[in-house]
Amino acid sequence: MEVSNALPSYKLWTTTDEVIDFLRKEGSEYTSKELAEQLNAKGLRSGKGCLFDSRIVQRIMKDYGIQNKREKYLSLGYIPTKEKAEQLGISTGSLVKRVRKGMYCGEVIWANDKDLIFKSEG
Repeated sequence: MEVSNALPSYKLWTTTDEVIDFLRKEGSEYTSKELAEQLNAKGLRSGKGCLFDSRIVQRIMKDYGIQNKREKYLSLGYIPTKEKAEQLGISTGSLVKRVRKGMYCGEVIWANDKDLIFKSEG
């Protein structure tokens, strides 16, 4: 009987160093969607050979402990949408609408696709 020395499938799905290095360098500057677009434009693929999407990028960053844009700004004292809406006494939906319509006067960061982070005024 012959025993195969084949690697387990999860070892064949390893993310390349080039992808990890790129995410470590750029991960806190762009949304996961933007990062996926940049990785795809470079011709890079996931460990399984797939095109990148925001979900794959988020998973890799979490698995490798890479700080994302949201975490970066929260560590700098910015606050999430819910907290800002509470400060203003409005719903989160109303706050997001104000931002989208250009009716919010203050610094706001699109942290990740649908996630807003606001500069704390206090």
